[in-house]
Amino acid sequence: MNPRRRPDLVSFHATGDGTVTVTDDVTDASLSLQAPGPVSLRSALPALFPLPVDDAVAFETTELVVDTHTSALIRTEDGTHLGEFSDTERSLDAGTYVLDIECGMKVFLRADGPFTGVYEIREENDAPLTLTFDGDTTVTVGARSRHNAPNHTITVPDDPRALMTAVSYAGTSLKEFSPERSWPTLRGHPPALEPGDELRVPDALRVPDTGVTITVSETYADVYEAAPLAYYLGATVEPGDPAIHLDNGYTERLGRNEPLADSVESVLARAVFFDTLARIGGYNALPRIEYDAVAPDLPFYPENLYDASIPDALIEYLEVDLDDIEAVFPRWPTVGVLPDDIEGTELLAPVLDRLVPVRVRDTESRLPAGHALGHDTRPGVARTPLSAFENARAPLPPEIEDTRIVVVSDDPDRRDAFDRVREDDAWAALPPERVTVTDTLDGVTDADALVLDTDPAHPSRDALRTGALTPRVLLARDTERALTDALLDRGLVAALAYGDARTDALARLLDALAIAFPVTDAIDAAALPREAVRVSGVPYASLSRRAGGGYPIHIDVTSTAPDEHRLTVRYPVAAHHGLGSVSSYNYPHLPEGYVLDGRTVRLPTTVSTADIVELDADIANALWVNDTPFTGTPVTEEAIRENARRALATREPTDTHPDRYRSP
Repeated sequence: MNPRRRPDLVSFHATGDGTVTVTDDVTDASLSLQAPGPVSLRSALPALFPLPVDDAVAFETTELVVDTHTSALIRTEDGTHLGEFSDTERSLDAGTYVLDIECGMKVFLRADGPFTGVYEIREENDAPLTLTFDGDTTVTVGARSRHNAPNHTITVPDDPRALMTAVSYAGTSLKEFSPERSWPTLRGHPPALEPGDELRVPDALRVPDTGVTITVSETYADVYEAAPLAYYLGATVEPGDPAIHLDNGYTERLGRNEPLADSVESVLARAVFFDTLARIGGYNALPRIEYDAVAPDLPFYPENLYDASIPDALIEYLEVDLDDIEAVFPRWPTVGVLPDDIEGTELLAPVLDRLVPVRVRDTESRLPAGHALGHDTRPGVARTPLSAFENARAPLPPEIEDTRIVVVSDDPDRRDAFDRVREDDAWAALPPERVTVTDTLDGVTDADALVLDTDPAHPSRDALRTGALTPRVLLARDTERALTDALLDRGLVAALAYGDARTDALARLLDALAIAFPVTDAIDAAALPREAVRVSGVPYASLSRRAGGGYPIHIDVTSTAPDEHRLTVRYPVAAHHGLGSVSSYNYPHLPEGYVLDGRTVRLPTTVSTADIVELDADIANALWVNDTPFTGTPVTEEAIRENARRALATREPTDTHPDRYRSP
C-alpha cells in the first residue's frame, strides 16, 4: 500500500463543543463526529489503516457519535470484515478495529477495544451511531476523498515537451501503486490542464517515482496517445524513440510494427486487466469469473504479483499476448479523440480519469469500446466540451422512481403513439406518472429527460434555449449547436439527435435510459445504429440511477431450438462505476461470482424458454431474442418460442453471433 499523505484532498476541523468535521475538499462531502467535550487533533500516519487514506488525525475521547452516513463496516486491523452495527448494542472485545464508513467520501475510525456500538432508532434513514469506549481511548480518523474532480490545475504552454512534463504529474492522483489502483475509486482525477504562457505546476504535486519512463517523439499526437499509460503506471514522460523503460533494465518498444496508439492500448489493457486479477490477493478477495477463465494458462500466478513493483509486474504481464485476453477484457467505456495541437489539453485530464485509450490519428480502438468523445465531429464521436464532464459529476442522477420524462411532439400521430406506450403495462419503465406527452413546452418546469420530437422551427426550440428548463438528457430529431451549447452551460449532460427514428425505436431508447443504462448502452439496447444517433456531451453518462446502486444488463438470447437457448450477457461501464469495477447479479442462469463491468459474457450452458421468462420478470434489463429487441413486448413463453421458430427457419448453419459492440 502507498502511504502518501495528501492533505490537499481532505481536512479535519475540531470545535470547542467536541465536534470533529471531516471534509472532502474536492467534493465538499463531510461527516460530523461528536465527542462529549473538546478534543485536540494531532497528525497521524495514513499507514495505520488497512485501506488507503489521504490524511489522518488522532484524538482521545470516551465516546463518539458518528452522524448521518450510509454504512459502517467493522473490520479488523488488517481489514477483515466482521459485519456491522445495528439498533441492538454490539460489544467488541479487546483488539484493534477499523470502522469503514461510507458517507459520500471514505472515513475510517481506528480504535482499540473493548467498546460498544449502537444505532439510534429513527424512522428516517439517518440514524447516528454511538460508540462507547472503555475509558479514555485514542481514536485515529483517516479520510479518503472521492477525488472525482481535479483539485489542481497545471498550466501548459504551446510546446509538446512541456505537455510531457505535465502528463508526468497525472499519476499523482493515484491513491497507491499496487494492483489496487485498478479499482476506479483508488485512482482519483488527474490534475486539470489548461493552455497558458508558461508551464506552472502547483507546489502540492510531485511526479510519482514508480520506476517507469515512457519516451515518445515531441509531438502532441504521441504525447496524447501515450498519456493514459503514463497516468496508470505513474510514469515520467520524456522525449525519445517510443518505448517504455523500466528501472529493472527492461525496455518495451512502442509502435514498431503498428501505430503508437495501438501498442499503447495493448500495454494498457494488459496492465489493467492483470492488475484486476492480482488484486484478488488484496483488499477484496472477490471470486471472479475472469480469473477462472485465464489464470490457469498464464505463465505467472496473478496474486503472487500483488506486492511486486510496477516494473517487475509489467515484465510478467507483457509475456502474454493481447489476443489471449481479448475475449475476457471489458469494453472501454469510451475512446478519447483529441486534435494534434494544444487545444486538446483541456479534455485530456477528464479522458484520463476514465482510463481509456486516446486517439489522434483515427478513432478505431483495437478492443471493443463505447461511443468515442472529444472535439471531433466525425460520425461516432460525441462532441464533448469540458462543461459536459463537469455537469456529469454532480449532482447525481435522479433515482429511477423520481425520473421525469417529457415528450414534446408536433405530430399528432407520434403523440398518440407515445401515449399508447405510457399506458401499456409492457412498458413498465415509462408509466404515466413519470412520462408526460404534449405539443408545447408551455407549463413544463421540470424534466430529467426532454424529447423535442419537433421540426427545427418549432417554438419549443427557442423557448428551451432562452428559458430556465435544463434537462439532464435531451433527445431531439436534430440538435443545433446553439441549443446544446446553451443547455451545456446550464447543466445538460448529454444530447442525442436521433434523426428520423421511428417512435418504437425512440420508446426503446427512452426505456433503456429510464432503467439507468448509460447513453451508449441505451442506444445499443434500442437497436439504433450508433452512426444514426449523433451525441453531444458525455456518452457514458446515465439519465437515472438505481436506489441500491448497480446498473441493468443487456441479455441476448440465441435459440438453438424452440425451447433451448444460449445467453450472452453484457455488463455496462457507467459514469459512477468506471473501468476496473465489478458486478454480481444473484439470479439463476447468470454468471456466478463477480464480473468486470464492461464484459460481454457468453454462458456455456443452455436455458429453457421458461427460464428466460423468469429471468425477465426478476430484473429490469434489455432483452433481445434472436437479434429482436423485446422491450415493450410481453415476454411470454409462446412469444419466445414463436420468435425462435422463425429464427431457426431462416438461419444459415454458418451464422455466428454478430459483434455489435465494437468501436464505431
